[in-house]
Amino acid sequence: KNRDRLGSLWGKVLYQHYMNRLGHNDADSSVLKITSGIEKCAMGLLRIIIRATRRGESGNEMFNTLSLLHPPRGRECYRLLVKQYSEGIWRMCADAESMVKLSESNWDSILSLMKFCAVNASEPNVSIERSSKISTDDTGLVIFRSLHALLHSVELKDLVPLSVVDTINALIVSSIDRAHSQVAVAALDLLLVLHSRLGVLGSSVSHENDCYWLESWIPVLDCMAFSANCRCATTRQHALSMLADAIIDSHGKAIPRDEIFMILNKYCINLAATRIRDLVQRDDLESNVNEVTNELDLCISLAFKTFLHHLHIQNLSSDMESFSSLWFSLLQTIHLLIGEEIETENTEQDPKVLQKIRRSRLLASAKESATERLQNAVMVLIGYNIIERSDAQLQSGDISDETWSFLRTMKFCSSRIDEWVLLESEANTDTNNLTESTSMNSMHSIAQ
Repeated sequence: KNRDRLGSLWGKVLYQHYMNRLGHNDADSSVLKITSGIEKCAMGLLRIIIRATRRGESGNEMFNTLSLLHPPRGRECYRLLVKQYSEGIWRMCADAESMVKLSESNWDSILSLMKFCAVNASEPNVSIERSSKISTDDTGLVIFRSLHALLHSVELKDLVPLSVVDTINALIVSSIDRAHSQVAVAALDLLLVLHSRLGVLGSSVSHENDCYWLESWIPVLDCMAFSANCRCATTRQHALSMLADAIIDSHGKAIPRDEIFMILNKYCINLAATRIRDLVQRDDLESNVNEVTNELDLCISLAFKTFLHHLHIQNLSSDMESFSSLWFSLLQTIHLLIGEEIETENTEQDPKVLQKIRRSRLLASAKESATERLQNAVMVLIGYNIIERSDAQLQSGDISDETWSFLRTMKFCSSRIDEWVLLESEANTDTNNLTESTSMNSMHSIAQ
């Protein structure tokens, strides 16, 4: 009845009412429980803000009171109201046109409340890997729908602050804890929307603004990297694939040279090393061979694809010191998979060694794939004249000598080094013959 006088009522009556009723008070916060009166008061505040937003009457002061609905300004017990909060948030986000004029502080208030709902969606399930059925009013699912609506809205997709990545990350963590891998994977896909938006920004800004672009992109990579190392296999594998695609995307050209080494080390090689180490040491490896093999292939691809891509795009070898460190980190990573040699003599009575042999044989296909990737990388480096062939006159201690010495320590591929050199020689011969043939044909055409 008083909606036409909301502005005057808010400053004179409503603001102080909600501050007193919902605000945090250390004296009573430990004993206060959610009553029907508190619930009605909280939802009444949310309804007023939603209606005022639709009418274009919501100000910064009104939106700031959303912080009363969750800690630290609100009480911890308000986590019991997240289902009701999420429904109110969905009603607000579904009406995109009404949110066009929101200020940065208004967005911060909404995203903070969404993050609170995502974190407190429900208690974790007993079984992490079990896919439980998700109800349509599940808090995590409703928050995902709200984020999806915001980031795909034509009116809002470029207005939503990039800090929304914190809310997406909270939703992913909560979904993994509750064994809702479908929601976690869907939330990961929202990062691609931010990645594409940052790609446009990175290609349009000047070099002075590179820092801003990277500061916004790094949290997106952090979120992907966290998911790639979580305990849910489905989410891990999806995140590994996304991370590789994000780093080799076309707008990777905008990454400054001094930053690309950090990105390749942290988000590709070190992450791949961590995952490979965990996978080859899994206790249940023998019963999950296909899953482990698939994930190992994704880890190898993450390390090698990104390395070779930026070797060409960014000319990494121009900084030989940083490049050498990166290259040998990559070799150390691949050594975790193909570097160990197991002695097979006199092992009939040693069950631990027999288990290692069985596990090594089960990973044979992954080792073959890793060896092929390693061979390709070595051939590319030879082609770029970064390292010399193994049969050349090598200087002790240089990158070529240390590379071939390290490769010979990996018994799985050391016997194939001569074959690699032979293939490289044949490739050079074919190239020279093709060049000579092309030259003769051109001369013949000129003579005619």
